[in-house]
Order: sequence, then C-alpha cells, then structure tokens
Amino acid sequence: MVELQTVSKVFPPNLIALDNVSLSVEKGEFVFITGSSGAGKSTLLKLLYRAEGPTQGRVIVDGRDLSRLKMNQVPHLRRTIGSVFQDFKLLQRRTVAENVIFSLEVIGVADRDAKKRMRQVLELVGLEDKANCFPPELSGGEQQRVSIARALANNPPLFLADEPTGNLDWSSAWDLMDLLKQINAQGTTVIMATHHEEIVRKLQCHTIILERGRKLDELNNGKETETAPFSG
Repeated sequence: MVELQTVSKVFPPNLIALDNVSLSVEKGEFVFITGSSGAGKSTLLKLLYRAEGPTQGRVIVDGRDLSRLKMNQVPHLRRTIGSVFQDFKLLQRRTVAENVIFSLEVIGVADRDAKKRMRQVLELVGLEDKANCFPPELSGGEQQRVSIARALANNPPLFLADEPTGNLDWSSAWDLMDLLKQINAQGTTVIMATHHEEIVRKLQCHTIILERGRKLDELNNGKETETAPFSG
C-alpha cells in the first residue's frame, strides 16, 4: 500500500526533516509513526498525500510513484486518502452533517448520495444524534470524530492521522483509538503519527520510530525487527 525508498526531505536553507528513510506498509495494516517532536512524523505523512515532495528517493502509494504525478492528478490521489489532524479543521458555521456533506460535494457526489453517506459515517463514529449541531457545541473528542467521519466519507482505502489524540483528554483519546481500530478492522489501512507512548505500548501495532529524521527502529506487533528495542 505504501513504500518509501531511501527518502530524504530537506527544507531550505538546510533543515533535514527526513534522512534516508525506507519503510513499507502493507494493505490493511495499522501502523504507528512515532518519535519526539521534530522527528519527521508530520513530514512523512505530508509526503504520502503529496503536500510535499521528497528531496530524494521514491514515495509509492498504492502502486503510484508520487514524484511522477502531475499536479492535476494530485486531487484524484487525495480522494483515495482520508486524513485528520490535531486541530480538527472543521467549518465552524456549518453543522456536523453539512461538514461531512461538503467534503463529498466538492468531489462531485450527488446530493442524495452525499446525504446517505453522511448518515452512514456519522453512525460509524457514533454521532448520528449530533448531525444538526455546530462544532463549537461539541466536545474535543466529538469534534475529532466529525473530522474522522468527513475523512471517511469517500470510503478511502488509506487513512492518515497526524497526532489525532493531541488535544484530547485520556478517556477521549482511548475512545478515538477504539474507533480507529474499528475502521482498520473493516479493511482500511491506517497510518497514525503520534508521540503518545502509552497508546503505542498498549496497542502493540506495527511501529516505526523516527529520531531527528532517521528511522531509528521498527517493531511489528510489539516485537523488535531492527536494531535496538523501543525504550518509549
């Protein structure tokens, strides 16, 4: 599903965000990208939905070499990728239902089909009773669930989450992880960037550890596959 081949990313004038990183994510996996702040986690995710391009190396998503994509092909790529962020990015003056429907309207989904899919994803994230609420009326955990519903509206095979628990309390964070595991169990490949060590320890998924832009270690289902053990 995802492959990085000796990928480096350097921002001007000489900030090395990723340094010779290679990794592979299989279809249907749940993968953590973890490491301290500045390790390169967010940059790695940005490469996967072509918000950034690599300075060197190849980024392959679902068989496509992203460096070879023309700019007019990028929107089509992003329609196959759901993404959520720490700051939710919801439209504050639109209801929950309207936030989800809007994400479908912009890619040309008919109104009737958009409303049907909106109801399905709100039920999936447990917010069908909040459809007519506005984001400021919701808790942080509920707003993040709306973000996830919106990202899943187009039924993407790949789901990227960048520090989705960062603004949530402990209980809400675990509720969110339960939801992401449920989404993964339905066949969606999930890649989540996080520095939340307790979540990484307890869930014991395939974990890639970055440090200062380099891949420090990799664990598969809690078992070391390279170099030193995860000290978290």
